[in-house]
Amino acid sequence: MKKVLLACSVAAMALTGCSNHDNEPAMPGNGTLRVYGSISETLSRATETAFENGDQIGVSEKDATENQNVLYAYNGGFSSANGIEVKEGTAPTFTAYYPYAAALAADGVISFAEPADYLWAKKAATVTATDASVAFTFGHVMSKLNITYQQEDDALEADATISVGVANVALAGEFNTKTGVVTASETKTSTATSDITLGTSKSWILPAQDGGFKLTIAIDGKTYVATVNNPLEPGKQHNYTVTIKAGSAPTVSFEIAVSSEEITGFTTTEGGNLDAEEEIIPNTLEVGDFLLADGTVIDKNDDLTGKTVAGVVYYVGNPGDATLTTAMTTVNGLAIAIENSGEAARFASAKYKYIDWFTANGDGYVGDNLNLTSAGTEMLGYNNTAIIRAANVAASNCCDALIALLDSKTAVTGASAWYLPSYAELKAVQDNYETVSASIVKAGGTLAQFADYSNSKAEGKTADPSYAANTTEKFYWSSDLRGDTYNWVCPMAELTSAFTDEQLFVARNTNSVKGYFRFAIAF
Repeated sequence: MKKVLLACSVAAMALTGCSNHDNEPAMPGNGTLRVYGSISETLSRATETAFENGDQIGVSEKDATENQNVLYAYNGGFSSANGIEVKEGTAPTFTAYYPYAAALAADGVISFAEPADYLWAKKAATVTATDASVAFTFGHVMSKLNITYQQEDDALEADATISVGVANVALAGEFNTKTGVVTASETKTSTATSDITLGTSKSWILPAQDGGFKLTIAIDGKTYVATVNNPLEPGKQHNYTVTIKAGSAPTVSFEIAVSSEEITGFTTTEGGNLDAEEEIIPNTLEVGDFLLADGTVIDKNDDLTGKTVAGVVYYVGNPGDATLTTAMTTVNGLAIAIENSGEAARFASAKYKYIDWFTANGDGYVGDNLNLTSAGTEMLGYNNTAIIRAANVAASNCCDALIALLDSKTAVTGASAWYLPSYAELKAVQDNYETVSASIVKAGGTLAQFADYSNSKAEGKTADPSYAANTTEKFYWSSDLRGDTYNWVCPMAELTSAFTDEQLFVARNTNSVKGYFRFAIAF
């Protein structure tokens, strides 16, 4: 939509010409309400021009149970396939909003994850024997943040490009189409960063909210931040100027201004200067984010140029593992390696016969991972791996090859040692496969899925001569044992209905059964 002066509408199912100025309505047919819409001239200088054909608004009769969210589409004017029937001699009040939402809730609230330039209007209709019409004057209910970036005394090259964004700001919220009120979410996040050339501006549409958001400016690998304490107000454009000076951090000077020179009820507010200081912007941790070798975490949408990725986040938070929290002061999340480990990425399970140690010393696990009938549900890979290391010492180095692989992984600053994840952790990766895999591929790795995994010797299955061939290299090892012979495994893919979690195990001491090792890390 190209906003502002809206062309007039026509009676339902009939079209007449109109302009960007006042229009005389034609005679309505069958008491059908005709709709007019405009945004005041005072706004037009600060926004775009007009509605385009195909734009849609929703019109509702206030305090009525019928005539709710009726679609009016613009095609040289507004018309509706259904229309709203009105009675002569009445003066009902109507509300209208843009853009139209077909699946509008009964309470008239639109929940949004990303901001849009919502418009809203309220007006009483004129209903006479010769005219049934309502002329809406739409207003912006969101706030507009406009930043101009410039330099002083040729501080940077004339064609220098900087990356800008806004942090600690609410992007999501709710738009009540009955009242025109937008409520910002309490969750604060960051906008996507954008490259911008000095001397130009960048704008964001945001829900109105209190101050405390941050302007971020990245120059030559350093990020500068200026905190803005002024609130963002509905229907108002907030203009800021970032001036980059040689030999110092950028200076942010600002002026709060209305959307144009003459918006009723708004006045221009003079601001002051804000100093921008170099700062590391904390990332809001999400599945798919990158854990770097230096221990920092960056957003999954960030540029990886010049960065060494250690793993991809598959779980956010502390899984509540006492052993893990003893080993680390704080656990923010868990990450999976971007590649499998080991030559050809597979090993015969016969190399890992550590059950003798468990038989002699007890299962050594926290929780119910040593289970014959169902795969473990706890994220205890770190604990399990600690037990495997202890078993290796006590059981004649039965797991030397596995531990050598773990120890060959490059340590990550501030993180735990690498470990073999439990089944529950591998399942968490599988459940978030699309997001995790996309990040792994972006980092240059791969994460294979094995939808053709087959374990025909699982309990209740008919023997299949191709069992070994079907099972070999069709799964990832977990650190969960299943009795004295088997190991729980994960194919990293949804299987056919013939399979259940209870059949996701293989014979650990069979030379022909081989699987992949994919290590995890806590940070």
